[in-house]
Amino acid sequence: MVNVVPNLAPNIHALAMATCDLTALNRVTHPDWEETILFSALERVGQRVQAWLQAREAREDYEAGKDSARSVAHEAASGGLFSIWMAAFAGIPEVRREIIKAFPIQL
Repeated sequence: MVNVVPNLAPNIHALAMATCDLTALNRVTHPDWEETILFSALERVGQRVQAWLQAREAREDYEAGKDSARSVAHEAASGGLFSIWMAAFAGIPEVRREIIKAFPIQL
């Protein structure tokens, strides 16, 4: 279970809570637990697993010289899940910089 840090700014706290609700990270204590929430959580897990596999393959291609940092970043941005791509390219700052540039800023 994930708990949101209590001393966040109100707007950030609301975003964090919405993220926990959307992804069911707070499923142990969710007040309205129902089948649709479970399905949503499982679907999100599947999306994250697929993104991890795609990012890992992209890293292998990048390390083999088959892709540029910029093309990896565009692939990442087209599918979303920023944190997965950043984790997959840990230790490769040139790709991480391109990923940061490729993702739109959402506030």
